Amino acid sequence: MKIYSDQRLPAVILNNNNGSSPSSTKKTGGNQRSDRVDLSSNKGEVDKIKTMMSQVSDSSVDKIPKIRQQIDDGTYHVPAADVAVKMLDRWKDFTGR
Repeated sequence: MKIYSDQRLPAVILNNNNGSSPSSTKKTGGNQRSDRVDLSSNKGEVDKIKTMMSQVSDSSVDKIPKIRQQIDDGTYHVPAADVAVKMLDRWKDFTGR
């Protein structure tokens, strides 16, 4: 997400203690201020994340608190063979072999 601002906010808006909204402040002269938010550049990433999240099963999400508690208790164990297999898979992806 990109946020563009033509100018910094005037002190009147930053120090507005009377409860009125910033849109009620007066613009002086011909100086037009405008802000713009551009979300389109990240739309592809957002769609990809939505797709990934829809594929996550509820049982996977339910496991998280249990595993977190085991880690906190020091009782979480991952077999060394499983770690080795994952490391080799990553190495193959990295080297292309």
